[in-house]
Formats: sequence, structure tokens, C-alpha cells
Amino acid sequence: MTTRTGHSGDFHVVMPMMRQHRLRQEAFDPVLYAPHPDAEARFRRWIGKVIEDPRATLLVAEDEAQLVGFLYATVEKELPIFRHEEFALVHEWWVEPAFRDRGAGEALIERAAAEFSLAGVRQLRVRSAAGDEEARAVLHRCGFRTAAFELVKEL
Repeated sequence: MTTRTGHSGDFHVVMPMMRQHRLRQEAFDPVLYAPHPDAEARFRRWIGKVIEDPRATLLVAEDEAQLVGFLYATVEKELPIFRHEEFALVHEWWVEPAFRDRGAGEALIERAAAEFSLAGVRQLRVRSAAGDEEARAVLHRCGFRTAAFELVKEL
């Protein structure tokens, strides 16, 4: 299993994985993660802007030349009152179920951490659905700690 920087030729394989990731998130919280009816088109426009950002990253995991996972993250600005003025945020992270527990998820996280660290970013954050114990277990193995809780109230 290897990781590498993704490119436009990977999108035909990554897009179905992104759909699966979103369906999984929606299963955990159907209100918070309910997709917009035009979600794919909106995402394609948004990711096009992200790809232009030299500090954003799309990583893919491969097993014998087959894409089995991906991670994309951007650098975000923090409120100016905090010591870390910016942080990297993993927006989506997925490993195909048949390839989980083989180190692909950890490899993607570790590669992202290394790349952002080299770029001078000092903090990597990942959000996950409240019920996603599997993702949190992997993240804890990678050295993450629980730092905040996000609470939601429908209005």
C-alpha cells in the first residue's frame, strides 16, 4: 500500500468514494449531513477552487495500483485570538471497506500531517460524525486527541 498526491485523472475513482463517505456521514446524522440536491455539481466547482490552492492537498492510497482511499484537506484561518493562526482541516477521508485495517487510513493521515508540517502548518484537525467510533479509533492511533465538541440545534 502506498500514498501519493492525487491528480485530475484520479477523480473518476475518487468521486464514488466521496459519495460513499457522504452517505456514511448522513447515516450517522441525517439532518447535519443531509446533502444538497445539487451536491455533486457544487462539490466539483468547490474542489476546482481548492485544487488551485497550493497549500491544499488531495492524497490517494493505492494497493497494487488500485485506488483504495483518499483524503483532502485545506489550510484554514483561525480566529486571531489564538496562538495557531491557521490549521489544516481534513474535509473528507475515506478508505474502501475491503481495505480497512491494512494501514491505508493511517498512511493517508500521516502523509497529510507530514506535508502540512513541511509547509509550516502546526495543527491538523479532522471532524467526524459523533457516532463514527471507527474513524475516531484510527485518529487516536495516529496521535489525535479529542479537542472540542460540536453541538447542533435545528432552528
